Amino acid sequence: MKISEIFGVQDFFVVVCEFFYNNINTDDKDPKTILEIIRYNLDEVHIQIVNESIVLNTKYIKEVLKISIESYKRGILATKKLETDLLMRLSHCDQIFEAIKIGGIKENSLNYVIIFSKNKKEVKEAIKKIKNEIKKFEMLSNKKDREHLYENKSKMHVKNTKEILQYFVERASLITEK
Repeated sequence: MKISEIFGVQDFFVVVCEFFYNNINTDDKDPKTILEIIRYNLDEVHIQIVNESIVLNTKYIKEVLKISIESYKRGILATKKLETDLLMRLSHCDQIFEAIKIGGIKENSLNYVIIFSKNKKEVKEAIKKIKNEIKKFEMLSNKKDREHLYENKSKMHVKNTKEILQYFVERASLITEK
């Protein structure tokens, strides 16, 4: 498991943990159960698990999270929950079911746990819980971000990751409440 350093997005503290789904220490591998275990007694924490197919890099997560947080502050989330809005925007879907199908946790695959809260202590507590649930752990410096370009989402050929990052962030900003 790799964990990014805690970084800030607006007035939220954020950490991104990378793990393989088959490394989870729980008898019940249901994603909902995993989220419930991590969220237990952490009322101020937002947690979303996404698969690698929708993650360009942690900068992409950060930029899309800015859009979700701003939508939250303005009261114009695409859904009732901030973490679900984030999943929909990362997946470029305007339906929750479709976003879960495309971007939700996948078995035998690399996945990301995105933890964010205004309370840094709660983020650190969530990291402790995740370490107990997921076998492998190591620090990941921001310089070593792994860029996971995903196929089938875009046929666009881009030489520069800044261009594709901008394109994906712009697509994420178009998701709105129906």
